[in-house]
Amino acid sequence: MISFSRKIEIIRSVKTFCIKKYETDHKIPDKSMIENRLGIDLVADDLEATLTYMLGTQKSTPIVSTIKTIRLLKLVLRRTIKTWGSLHGEVNFDEVFIYNVLRYCAPEAHGFLSRFFREIRALKNDDKGDRKKVLQQRWDSITEDVEWDRNDIEYLIAILFPMWRGSGVSSQYLQTVTIDDPTDYLPEDGLELTPCQN
Repeated sequence: MISFSRKIEIIRSVKTFCIKKYETDHKIPDKSMIENRLGIDLVADDLEATLTYMLGTQKSTPIVSTIKTIRLLKLVLRRTIKTWGSLHGEVNFDEVFIYNVLRYCAPEAHGFLSRFFREIRALKNDDKGDRKKVLQQRWDSITEDVEWDRNDIEYLIAILFPMWRGSGVSSQYLQTVTIDDPTDYLPEDGLELTPCQN
């Protein structure tokens, strides 16, 4: 079993590698990322600051607790590196990473997102909460017998889709998985996080 601190070191190394590889990309600051974004008592503007804090305090997060084995960590990071090669400069690295955590460590959640991401995006216009109730029932049904922590995974979903937990969308990024115009990075089949044809 891989240790908490080793997971963090590996994730930090891969993120640093990916960012440096394309360091000429224009960085778009995102002031709207939610506080405590990875489940710790810290307002961090990126994964690196959060991981540094976690390493110093030994506090776990939904990401670290969800990636249970070195095999899963390698799978998540390998896919993230591949995807980043196509999407660098267009999307937030942290979102690509979190999407792949869900894809490989919580496949039922990934399936839920693949199937209902448009309905989740529409929650920003759900004044009465009717859509949310229907989606929550579907979520509860799909995740009834899963082996991963539902609260941790819902937290990660809310980082990708703030409206899942009732937050508005005010991202300053040109593209996130929340925004589908001009390019939607979540395809119909939900199998890849890649640029899609509209």
